Amino acid sequence: MNSRTVVVQQQKTVTGTLVSIVDVVKKAEIKKPAIIVVGEVVRFKDRIDQLKKMNQNNEREVLQLFN
Repeated sequence: MNSRTVVVQQQKTVTGTLVSIVDVVKKAEIKKPAIIVVGEVVRFKDRIDQLKKMNQNNEREVLQLFN
């Protein structure tokens, strides 16, 4: 198992508004390090999740769809 796999397995994703995100993060117990994505790009999250489920064994193909 490589470090990339470990990070993905431990990843948590939550969504909220700028008003609610502090409470959402606290409730989900998100800890450092964390990345916050703001703006329209967040709308792609559901589509990316669908593609990953369809293609769990070949991550490169999923990523190529967005290049």
